[in-house]
Amino acid sequence: RVILNTDTSIDVNFDPLQRLIRVRKGEILVQTAPDLQVPARPLRVSTGQGRLEALGTTFNVREEAGITRLAVLDGRVRIELNQQPQATPTIVLAGQQTAFSASAIGAMHATDSARTAWTHGMLVADCMRLGDFAAELARYRPGVLRCDPAVAQVRISGAFPLDDSRRALNMLSQTYPVRVTSRLGGYWV
Repeated sequence: RVILNTDTSIDVNFDPLQRLIRVRKGEILVQTAPDLQVPARPLRVSTGQGRLEALGTTFNVREEAGITRLAVLDGRVRIELNQQPQATPTIVLAGQQTAFSASAIGAMHATDSARTAWTHGMLVADCMRLGDFAAELARYRPGVLRCDPAVAQVRISGAFPLDDSRRALNMLSQTYPVRVTSRLGGYWV
């Protein structure tokens, strides 16, 4: 099963040798199951930076600006980098997350539950820059949502609903020293 986040596009190609999901942009949550075909085909996820192979698992993949972010919730995932095809693959275990480019894999960290909060309709911010928060929330609403550079570095924390950006912004302005201004019936915020 593949769950797509907002502003995401994928290609799916299942053939006799593999089950391949190509992430063109955005974010997906993958929940694998054994292949019923004999012999069983591996499930792979391809991004612009590399290829992931599920080893009985649930995992989250996000591709953004030349970086792929991987969080493994259950099982294991093997990473092979596009620019290092001969290198020994890296195995990421359940409870770990990392980010990688086409040529290097970053440090492993404990999986952050905020990484998959979008699957429950929430945006979880933990000391997040207000500018980053605005950019992330903008993906879930029509219109334009921008942050004034004067307050973009303000750090915020909280859980905000993705399906009601007006409510999320009201929560923000009630908790932090920021003002939300809306124009054109809420189209421009």
